[in-house]
Amino acid sequence: RNESGSSSEPTFLYDIFARVGGPECRGMSVDVMVKIESGNVVADNFWLWRADHCRAGEAGGDKAEAFGSEAWVKGGDNPVETGVLVGRSAHNVVAYAMAVEHTLGDLLVWNGERGRLYFYQAELPYDVTQETFGSKGYVGYRVGSHVTEHKAYGVGVYCFFRDYGVLVHTGISAPSALVKSFVSPFIVFLTGHPSSGIGHVINEKGGSTFGKHSVAKLC
Repeated sequence: RNESGSSSEPTFLYDIFARVGGPECRGMSVDVMVKIESGNVVADNFWLWRADHCRAGEAGGDKAEAFGSEAWVKGGDNPVETGVLVGRSAHNVVAYAMAVEHTLGDLLVWNGERGRLYFYQAELPYDVTQETFGSKGYVGYRVGSHVTEHKAYGVGVYCFFRDYGVLVHTGISAPSALVKSFVSPFIVFLTGHPSSGIGHVINEKGGSTFGKHSVAKLC
């Protein structure tokens, strides 16, 4: 629910793990894994995962989960739009140790004022195309265009575009006035399709990672 909360008695959300998809290969979906709509919330230790693998072979049965190609989640199955959504009324939210993986839209969206985040890891989805992801401008971390105050420390966005060549313009999107409020952000090309990668760290700033294992930082 929407409420301002209390700075002296904040709400705590901690040790939250969400998985969408698996062990069955299909039939699961959600729009957003975690929504924070109230202010003065402390979030600690989140792993929010659109699963990239499931049971080997046909969905169901008694087969164990596997990691080979027969168990890959492909083609946008088990869709999730966003991992974390911090709403417009959710001011003074603080997050520690947050990871979001493989959602099919922006992985994290932060719309509240005076947010602070300490360590964030995003891994972009493996199974998207340029049309469904790169050309739509999706990113690993997005601060709303209306936000005037935000701080983030140690934000990393990783890519492994396994199935298709996908070019993402930037790993992080934020109002230009807030770029300097990001401390030690970086992007990583893990592996994947040789014609894929990330163009910038934040907006138009920072180096690129294309085609081979590489890291780009913005100091």
